[in-house]
Amino acid sequence: MTVNQRRVEAFHAVMLSGSITSAAEKLGISQPAVSRLISDFEHEIGMKLFSRAGGNLSPTEDARSLLDDVEFFFRGLDGVYQAAQDIKAMRKGVLRLGVMPNLALDVVPDIVSSFLGSNPKIKLTLDVLAAPNIVNGVAARHFDIGFAQIPESRPDIERLGSYRLQCVCVVPVNHDLARLPLITPKDLKDENIVALSRHTLVAHNIRQAFLSANVSPNITLESQPSFAACALVGKGVGVAIVDALTASHFGSEVLISVPFEPKTTFDFHLIRANYSSKSRVADEFFQHTISVLEKNTAIEVI
Repeated sequence: MTVNQRRVEAFHAVMLSGSITSAAEKLGISQPAVSRLISDFEHEIGMKLFSRAGGNLSPTEDARSLLDDVEFFFRGLDGVYQAAQDIKAMRKGVLRLGVMPNLALDVVPDIVSSFLGSNPKIKLTLDVLAAPNIVNGVAARHFDIGFAQIPESRPDIERLGSYRLQCVCVVPVNHDLARLPLITPKDLKDENIVALSRHTLVAHNIRQAFLSANVSPNITLESQPSFAACALVGKGVGVAIVDALTASHFGSEVLISVPFEPKTTFDFHLIRANYSSKSRVADEFFQHTISVLEKNTAIEVI
C-alpha cells in the first residue's frame, strides 16, 4: 500500500503540537484541511488514531505506537535533504579518477591530498591504469576525470588541459655515461637499453629519436611502467629513457639522470567524457588540478 505523504505529515504535526490548530499553523493550511487529512489517513490505514471529545483530539495507543515509525520516516527524509545540501555545498560527493602510473607517484597524489584537505567529505577512487584503458574508461563514464596520453582527437573525449614532461636518460650510478652533460642516441649505440613498451606514445617518440640519428638501439628488454624501467636500470640491467618526473623519484645513490638530446617529451592530458552531464565535484577538482599543475615547475602547460 502506498501511503499519502501529506496525510502522514498532518498526523505527525498533530502528534507533535497536540492540537489541530497548532498543526494547521505549522503546515500552513486551514484547520478543516488538517482534520480532513487526519480522517483520510485513518480511513487509509484502517485504524482509529484519535479520540474526539468536545472538539479536542486525544491520540490513541495505536497512534502513539505508530509515531515511532513516523518519526523514523521523517528522519529519513531529513537525511535526504541534508545529503542534498551536503552535495550542493561540496560536503559530500564521489569522484572517480583514472591515472597513468608515472603520474600516480607524486603529481596526482599531490593534487588529491590538497583537494581532500579542502573537501574532506568527498569520497574518491583512484585507479592506476595504462593510458588506453583510462581513455576508454573515461569515454564509458567509469571515470569522472582521467590523466592520460591520448594521441588523437576523439569525439567522445573532452581535453581539459594538456601538459608536457621532458625525458631524460637514466643510467647506473657508476656508469661512464653518468659523467656526460647530455646523452644522445649515438652515445647509446653500444648500450643495453631498457625500453618502454612499444605500444606507448612516449616509446614511439624515443624510437623516432634513434631513427633520426641512424642508430639501432640494443633493446635488452621492454618494460612498463616507467618506474619499473628505472628500477631495472638501478639493478644494472641497462639504461633507459623516461620522463624526468619518474626519474626524480630514484635518488642519486640508485641512478643518475642525464638530459637527453634530441629533446623528447612525455605529454599527457586531463580528460573527461564529452556530451555528459558535468559533476560539480569533478568541476571543482578540475579547477583545483589546473591550479596545482600550473605551479609545478617540472610540468609545462601546452
